[in-house]
Amino acid sequence: MASPRSAAPPPKAPAPPLCGLAAAVAAAFCLLAPAGPARADCSVPGYAAAADHRFEGWPPCDELDSFNVQTPRGPRQVRMIGDRNLPSDWHEPVRLTREAIVRSADTLREIGSGTVPNLLVLITGLLPSETPPDPSDPEAVAADRRTRQEGVADGRSGEECLLVVYPGNVEARDLGFVVAHEFFHCVQYALARPQMTARDDGRPDEWWVEGSAEWFANLAYPESDASASWLTDLDSLTPDRALSEAAYEAFAFWSWYAREWSPAAVLEYLPRTPTAGGAGAQLQAAAQMIAEDRWLAFVRDYLDRQLRYPDARRLPVSPRPGETFLWTETGEEQLEGERLALYRSNLVFTCGKWRIESEEAEGVWKVRKPDRPGDWQELPERLEVEPGKEERYLLGGVGPGEEGFRLTVTATREAESEADCPCDDFAETARARGSRRDACLVGTWQLASGGLVEWLDRALKDVHRSSGSFASYDSETDAEDEGRRLFLGADGRYHYGTSTVSRREEAFTEKGDRFASHVEGLSGGAGYWATREGMLEVCAASEASGAVATLELKEEVMTLELPGYLSEHLYSGGYHYSCGGGALALRHLEIPGTPTPMEWHYRKVD
Repeated sequence: MASPRSAAPPPKAPAPPLCGLAAAVAAAFCLLAPAGPARADCSVPGYAAAADHRFEGWPPCDELDSFNVQTPRGPRQVRMIGDRNLPSDWHEPVRLTREAIVRSADTLREIGSGTVPNLLVLITGLLPSETPPDPSDPEAVAADRRTRQEGVADGRSGEECLLVVYPGNVEARDLGFVVAHEFFHCVQYALARPQMTARDDGRPDEWWVEGSAEWFANLAYPESDASASWLTDLDSLTPDRALSEAAYEAFAFWSWYAREWSPAAVLEYLPRTPTAGGAGAQLQAAAQMIAEDRWLAFVRDYLDRQLRYPDARRLPVSPRPGETFLWTETGEEQLEGERLALYRSNLVFTCGKWRIESEEAEGVWKVRKPDRPGDWQELPERLEVEPGKEERYLLGGVGPGEEGFRLTVTATREAESEADCPCDDFAETARARGSRRDACLVGTWQLASGGLVEWLDRALKDVHRSSGSFASYDSETDAEDEGRRLFLGADGRYHYGTSTVSRREEAFTEKGDRFASHVEGLSGGAGYWATREGMLEVCAASEASGAVATLELKEEVMTLELPGYLSEHLYSGGYHYSCGGGALALRHLEIPGTPTPMEWHYRKVD
């Protein structure tokens, strides 16, 4: 799928079909709500009208094919028919659909459990509506969306499952994937008929209905990347809302679940899902399906970006950073997350000797260093942080219980360590100078351009090119966007996210000798800020940075550790600033001997 689906408005009872979109950049599937049974008799006009209102009253259909497939519970008959709109020369969609049915049945046999009813596969030549709907008419908008659906499954008759395929709405390369997705809806009707025929308005069960169907399609078509676009929805949803509120994007969980237990375990869960009770019942069932420690394992794998497709390829998830809790002095912080949300936050401790206590916990959690994926552990009870340094932890947690995730962290800085720490008197001396805090600066800022790394890149290029030593010189610098955020608090403290920077350089001399370097850097920092007469005053309580450099010289390769690697963000000092209209520009005081000043350009993101 090229992009996420746009959802239709919640239906009124009796619920009409809830369908996905499939335009040039979108793809989705549709599962019908309860209505009349599907009819395999092509002589009955309009027997498939519940799937698409455009089928109402259409003439008899054409028989395309008839064959049997084997399932773990025996053979099933498959009848393929075409409607009057199917062009006579559309042989490829017919072939691909048959292949997908056979491939899906083979996949089910490989799982070793489950079945489907007999299948009636309708291949239609219907195309999306050419007339735009009235945007003020929700029913017209919903009907227009249904004309763009790629597939529909309806197994409510019990004896057969009607599977409608729209080849004109999907690219040929994805048609098999679509059919496999709809095939699994027929499996759901066979294994969880009470749940499938009693679906509530609003579709609170989509996390397992659509999520597991998407998982199965990936299992049947491991070469496909059709589901990748749903992962942005997963990344957007999970920090603040329960996983049971997901839809197609929940396939990432079912892929993990099947790898942790077995594909058959996914099918075994289907009949255990609620038949009533709405979103609350779905949340309760999801929370109880696995133990707390296994939910935490899923959170850890997600935050470590270790979730996998069924064929073990890594899912391209991009977990959003959570809230940052900063300790520059003794304090207590409350960490809270919704039930079954994939909670994450950053804990930052600056200079001092710290005694750390965690209490009143609801749910389970672990921490790790930002640069150590997989190394999850307990939060240390004591820390000793040197002046100018920091200790930073990523906390991952989940609360399957009714209270959600709750944790209180109290960090006490020992008095004897305060004298050695910089910036402790910054607020007092700033007030004595008449400084204050410009409210315009308070908030979260994304570095859009500029910064120390960009300035250094430009300066080094000028140095190399003007030196005359090299015939050619090129460089490239990349930085993760999520790490390029500056947080300026109303309490006069600041911090920025852990920033990962990769820099590559390559140069050739006139003789053809090659020199190259590759630097991987990581930095984080925190401190205090104030403003006075157009100046931003910063005192960095911590500047935790470092890097590893690989140098490729003429005849050898060297690896060096750079403990003081330059950061993307701010150091102690003064910066000219301008703020307004959601933009913040900083310019450092002129640096002697450099051709251009150092500038930062931020945009507000909260």
